[in-house]
Amino acid sequence: MSGLAIKNISPIELDNVFYTARFFQKNILEPLDISLDSISFLGSTGKKDISGDMDIAIEYPTASKITKDKYVLADIICDKASSLGLQTNNRIKTGFQMVHIGLPICDKNGPTDKICQLDLMFV
Repeated sequence: MSGLAIKNISPIELDNVFYTARFFQKNILEPLDISLDSISFLGSTGKKDISGDMDIAIEYPTASKITKDKYVLADIICDKASSLGLQTNNRIKTGFQMVHIGLPICDKNGPTDKICQLDLMFV
């Protein structure tokens, strides 16, 4: 999807993938009690020098104690991201079966003024 679902995104450099993923973990996954064991990187995320977006899979039946329903989980994740002022695009009920979030690109000093698109796929 690389950039089609979230506006004004920038590519993410390999050096910033860890810090940006950590932001996602600390601000969205942990507050929602979503298990890190249910999350894995897909595609070029964390492998190429520059990626157009971050692709992450979430194993929804075991991801959360809150719900086992991926549609409900997608709504909860989008609501949390929106409450942080982040852009979201919930396409879980379409053929795409994913949620897009505009995450701030983070470096070792924290969030920058650029955003990248995170594609969260429910598997």
